Amino acid sequence: MRNFIVLCLLFGCSCSSSPKKWLLETDDTKILLETDTSGQLVFSNIANTTNDFNWVSSFSPVPFISNVAVDGKNYTTKWIYKSVTHTEHGIVFEYTNQYPAIELTAIFEAHKGRGPVRYSMILKNISETPVTIYNAESIELNIPNEKNEHFITYINDDATHPDSIGVYRELLETNYEKTLAISEYHDWIPFVAVDAGNQYGMYIGWEWSIGRISINNSLSTIKIKAGISDDFKTDIAAGETFYVPPAFIGAYHGDFDECGNSLRKYLFNHAMPDLIRKDSSYPKLAWNAFAPTGKSLGSWDPVESKYYPFIDDIAPLGFEEVVIDIGWWSSYGDPGNMITDSIDWPSGMKAAAKYAQDRNIRFGLYSNEPENLTSDSGFAEKIKDITYLIKELGADFYRSDATAGPIIAGTYGSGQRAKYKEDVSYWSIYSFYKIIDSLYKSIPGFSWENCSNGGGLKDYGAVKRSSKVQNQDVYYPHEARRAFYDASHVFHPMQLATIVGSWEPWQASGSVYEFRSAALGAFYWHPDAPNGGNGGPVWTDQHKADIKRAVETYKHKLRPLIRNADLYHIFPRPDNINWDGIEYFDPATNKGVVYIFKPKAGNDTKKIKLKGLNPSINYKVSFEDGTNQPVLIRGSVLMNEGIEVTLKGELVSELMFFEQ
Repeated sequence: MRNFIVLCLLFGCSCSSSPKKWLLETDDTKILLETDTSGQLVFSNIANTTNDFNWVSSFSPVPFISNVAVDGKNYTTKWIYKSVTHTEHGIVFEYTNQYPAIELTAIFEAHKGRGPVRYSMILKNISETPVTIYNAESIELNIPNEKNEHFITYINDDATHPDSIGVYRELLETNYEKTLAISEYHDWIPFVAVDAGNQYGMYIGWEWSIGRISINNSLSTIKIKAGISDDFKTDIAAGETFYVPPAFIGAYHGDFDECGNSLRKYLFNHAMPDLIRKDSSYPKLAWNAFAPTGKSLGSWDPVESKYYPFIDDIAPLGFEEVVIDIGWWSSYGDPGNMITDSIDWPSGMKAAAKYAQDRNIRFGLYSNEPENLTSDSGFAEKIKDITYLIKELGADFYRSDATAGPIIAGTYGSGQRAKYKEDVSYWSIYSFYKIIDSLYKSIPGFSWENCSNGGGLKDYGAVKRSSKVQNQDVYYPHEARRAFYDASHVFHPMQLATIVGSWEPWQASGSVYEFRSAALGAFYWHPDAPNGGNGGPVWTDQHKADIKRAVETYKHKLRPLIRNADLYHIFPRPDNINWDGIEYFDPATNKGVVYIFKPKAGNDTKKIKLKGLNPSINYKVSFEDGTNQPVLIRGSVLMNEGIEVTLKGELVSELMFFEQ
């Protein structure tokens, strides 16, 4: 089995000057760790299992903490090897530093299946005095690049509004420098990939919400660092434990889609909530009630009188989740619980929840109340606030957002866990993750719908805990597809909520074109109610029948592919002019689908080439809307020559299904 350590050349338990080696291996990534003559643990080989190209042919030291201080006096650490333990999925190394007395645990995990090797590190202060630690890099790799022929790929998080480019791929020329800021605002996904001519590559990801990834190419070496910040420092009390943010390293063979298909398998199996991974009815068909229930079009003040008719409209269509968004309260109730606006919601939120749940619709409640997460009181209040939504108001899940301030916030000084401005973000994130983790453990069925200005918390630490992340905060169909195009390269699509529909007149129609734009991953939209209660068009019986059919198609044909299939970006990034779309293909079932969108009139026929199929078998190709005749085509033809598809008009979509 290649699911973890397949080679260990460790002799004895004491540190010696002779090098020792350990190999970790997933189905497509292998990493060789060694100790050099000084005892330093290093990456000596990072490669894909297919092509064996070593991305670190010169040693890259594993970044242990090197500088600490006691009472203001600085010390350089001298880590002494203590022991190594083989676990079911990897290796655990134990080191100690004599003064100040610190224990260091380095954990490497390599799970069976495709995907990266994960690395995390824990420091425990076993001295009798506080210790200040500096820096705290999660990953620091040195990649030889003598010919300057490698490329770097990184991706904008598209928070609020999709970036003009989205997916950046640049040649790593001499003196190339780039720092990718990671925060709760519009910046970058904590992921980079280095590739050789789009034929094979390696990637790193970082499981934290605020920090940076830096890339520097000089002296024929690419140096990539992922960590909190260059000036990070924090105090660790006697007996206290500090967790360095985890990271992962993977290697792939093929183009960037193959990188994503490998990573997504890992994310599905090991880096998302059990609730959505184990329940095949996720992702749910969700309707945010923002547009239908506002006092007026686009109002941040929802009312009960529009909510109940709205639920009566959408339940027969088969929708599975509803969210009451911003403004359902009269005050935050501090200190205490949020207070429902009894004038606008005379029956209360618990009644609203039950009404939806009795119709097989999960009910979510929005909360944007900020708390100071670096204080014990703020930590406790946040848990209390969210628990109240679930246990007292009857919500099934909690929806976050940042309209009243950052979700992850804190300060430093007296009474705070953070003692310096440099460690505020760390301890705020640590507390928030701990809150969400505790709620999953204490409340059966709990989930967190992750929104922060639409995509602001689009990172591997947050997404590991989210049922879904709102992908962007503008709601035109092509903008939703554009944000999905970017993020779906490196996240699992079943967690990417490409929200569509708002109060623009044509946009509020809830058309099938809009529906499919919202159905690329975790379905999510918020047009007006079918009854047109906030000025939108009143749906005809045919309109309702069309959407009900689209709902059934999503549940029974699209959702299994979104969960299990490989994903290919076979069209260019959406531009609202040219044809766009994506392909899903599941090699286990030999089934797939191509989403096709034609925004503008003209260019009615296009040849579409597929990827990832079995070239030697025949595929039955059919079209959901009957726009083209079904046909039988060999896999090699679909991939090399393509299939000609005709769509007429504008704002036209189609689902092209294919199976063996």
